[in-house]
Amino acid sequence: MFSLDIRHHQETILDSFCKEIFSNFDSFAEEAKIKLEISQWMDVKPVEMDVEMNHLVREIADEKNISYQNIVSGAGHDAQVFGTMCPTCLLFVPSQGGISHSPKGFTSVPDLERGIDVLSEILYRLAY
Repeated sequence: MFSLDIRHHQETILDSFCKEIFSNFDSFAEEAKIKLEISQWMDVKPVEMDVEMNHLVREIADEKNISYQNIVSGAGHDAQVFGTMCPTCLLFVPSQGGISHSPKGFTSVPDLERGIDVLSEILYRLAY
């Protein structure tokens, strides 16, 4: 038994990949004469983040001379839920070696402070 977490920011590509991989699993199981049971327990559609909020994040980072990179996240953060109801964006800070959500993950204090600085300014501007 195992689970598979499949993510992509474009729903058509996500759906196409899932159909293909499940078909491959079925074919393999049939050839190997293995009983296969596939259960999809979650199907959350990708949600696009708010263009204006993303622009605000870039503007603040530029003003504060903080380098940034535009990324597409397939992560199932709360933003995926909120993004269907209100303007939402994600703000990430660098993780050493790109490792996150792991005990091996590490983000330096200066990177955390820069993230807090940008987040604080976003919240201030949205409030006032």
